[in-house]
Amino acid sequence: MRIVNIIGGLGNQMFQYALAVQLQQKFGKVKIDITEFDTYELHNGYELSNLFDIDIETITHSTKKELALTKDKETKRKRRLINWHLKKNPCTIIKHENFDKDFCKDPAYFDGYWQAAKHMKIDSSVDYKKIFQFKPQLSHKNQELLDQFKGKKIVALHIRRGDYLASQNVNRYAHCEKGYYEKAIEYFKEIDKNTVFFFFSNDISWCKETFGTNEENVFIDWNTGMNSYEDLILMTHTDGVVIANSTFSWWGAFLNPNATVIAPKDWWTDPSRASDIYIPENWLRFKNA
Repeated sequence: MRIVNIIGGLGNQMFQYALAVQLQQKFGKVKIDITEFDTYELHNGYELSNLFDIDIETITHSTKKELALTKDKETKRKRRLINWHLKKNPCTIIKHENFDKDFCKDPAYFDGYWQAAKHMKIDSSVDYKKIFQFKPQLSHKNQELLDQFKGKKIVALHIRRGDYLASQNVNRYAHCEKGYYEKAIEYFKEIDKNTVFFFFSNDISWCKETFGTNEENVFIDWNTGMNSYEDLILMTHTDGVVIANSTFSWWGAFLNPNATVIAPKDWWTDPSRASDIYIPENWLRFKNA
């Protein structure tokens, strides 16, 4: 049996579930582990089953203990004894650094974010757009917005500030600066000067101050809390998507079948990690500044 840990915000959860689906296609029995959400206080908790038809079984706390995947020393000691008596192979913990070497092992526990091309292409027959079909419909307000601009070119811009500017992240993620978005806006205006821009951000005030509250700019500030996934759905209905280095807008762009997509040239501050995020070949890459 192979188990994939699910944790983090919605974008991360989708990448992890995508890996689970591929492993199931390739090897058979796979389960997902959502037990860490019992004590997880960031973002909106576990969201996948509310938004999509999730057909992979979840493991229980007791199964996790049996496989000694909990952190207490007593459980680890018991696993050593069980494996010694029954001559079983221990469950292999697979992280990014040993993925290439160990991902075929069974039993295995996959603990990571799995955003690279090699993680997305284990089984080329997987149709992510089919897997991630949203169950909820857009709210009346969001649908009215799309209807209001029907016939016009709409481009989504995702600007992530807030937590990305915190001390623990500022040297980890390459910042997408004002110039990145200005170049993207100019690119789309050269194609159609009447383009409408939908701004999505965890710092809408900064967006309004920086880009101006004129009639071509729409600042989406009402999809909050447990309804924030509607931002992602709106992105899939636009003609273009300018993503931040964020898995949330990455999926908004990836699930949009018709959009012209602009992505930042750098995702991480560490250039050696460039291949840790899958950027489709048809996406445009603009410098971060």
